[in-house]
Amino acid sequence: MTDMDLLNPELAARLKQRHIDVQIQDPDTVLLRNVPADRRAFNKPATNLLLARPQEGMPFLVCVDEDLEYAGGDRLLVRAFAGAQLKQGWRVLDLGHDWCRDLHQALQLALGVLGFDSRGAGSVRAAQGGRPAGPAGMLARFGTDLTRKVLDPQAEPTVGRAQAIERVVTSLSSWQARLTLVEGESGIGKTNLLHAVARKLAEHRPGSRLIMVNLGVLLAGTICDSDRENTLSMLFHEIAGDSDRLVLAMEHLETAFLHTPGGALLVEQALDDGLRFVGTAVPRSLPGAVAGILSGRLDVVRLEELDAAATSEVLNHLLGRIARHHGVRIDASIVGPAVERAASLAGCFPSKAISLLDSAAARASLLGAAEVELFHIYLAGGDLPAIDAEP
Repeated sequence: MTDMDLLNPELAARLKQRHIDVQIQDPDTVLLRNVPADRRAFNKPATNLLLARPQEGMPFLVCVDEDLEYAGGDRLLVRAFAGAQLKQGWRVLDLGHDWCRDLHQALQLALGVLGFDSRGAGSVRAAQGGRPAGPAGMLARFGTDLTRKVLDPQAEPTVGRAQAIERVVTSLSSWQARLTLVEGESGIGKTNLLHAVARKLAEHRPGSRLIMVNLGVLLAGTICDSDRENTLSMLFHEIAGDSDRLVLAMEHLETAFLHTPGGALLVEQALDDGLRFVGTAVPRSLPGAVAGILSGRLDVVRLEELDAAATSEVLNHLLGRIARHHGVRIDASIVGPAVERAASLAGCFPSKAISLLDSAAARASLLGAAEVELFHIYLAGGDLPAIDAEP
């Protein structure tokens, strides 16, 4: 099979007829060499063309030679070329490619921009008017439906967070759309809180769904500012299609703004359009400019560390799962000593107590013990970092 065999037959025939070299490294990276460009609109007769996307399900980037300049009259292309980022010999065009997930569609668009098939920028505007094809797009690939997940009887409970749950659900239910931000140190239980929010929202607003997306994963591998902004725009566009029911939970919200100058403006516009958001972040991780842009639209809910009693309740809920995983017995009497030993470890309750009990059960299993005993707790505790070891 040749590279041409992976393309639409009609398009492959046109490219072959014009003697264009096509190199497909993988379904997410395609290089075309010596592609003719419309002499009336560009400063040189041909360019190399690169289509690339960081992950399957994300939009393609359209890249042309760094020295290719547009001199035509289409306003969209004037802005795209003027605002393009220059990366390693390529000019990365921001064409608003939230609809451009399919390789064939992306190629048709890029060739149309260059005037290769006589459709020019008109094909760009036509494509922009369409909605992404396929079921739910990025939400289907990167999202977790927490509303459905918490229906599982084995779903983990949320302990000691009644006030925080009420504050988040109240903010998400307000008449004016707001960005609800759950702040807390790593391991303090921000994600666990979102599960409880999904339960409460389903009771308060039947038919609603809370979809969680980890922005750190979603934006991993993005090449430039415009790529990150297009990805966020596409995500918000999908939510907007069902904004009466869908609420978007964004983990690691700070990644929407770091190295993404337009991130706060995109969120502000989405709020103006009525989208509902809740985000999680560690304290002091959001750039100061974000608070300024979203001033009056940001509700901050700060999570405090659980106390020893609430942490013990969490461990009692998890005993059975940890025991089954390691194939050992864990008696409830071990919970108190585990929480007491975990108090001197680095990190936050309940996360550090869960990690300690998990490690102790692993130790017991490896040693061939039938049950977790106190000395397993202290063996495991010696392997975990203490508070004094924190930077």
